[in-house]
Amino acid sequence: MHEPAALTSAAIAGANAEPAPTLAEERKRANDTMLLLARPVPDSITVTDHSVPVAGGAITVRTYRPASAPATAPAYLFIHGGGW
Repeated sequence: MHEPAALTSAAIAGANAEPAPTLAEERKRANDTMLLLARPVPDSITVTDHSVPVAGGAITVRTYRPASAPATAPAYLFIHGGGW
């Protein structure tokens, strides 16, 4: 690498030189985030759990839907990336 490019790369790397969070810090952040989802659901939202067959068993899929939504309505799909 040419010297100016190496210096620029080093400067960029050092600009964000915060230490990586510990496992305990990441676990607390994840738990705090999950607690946000544990709040009571307002009466204006209908929550339904569905069982979806998959290889080796079934998984639960939960839908949150405005109680006033028509039978066909747009959806937002959130797929949790954990457990791969």
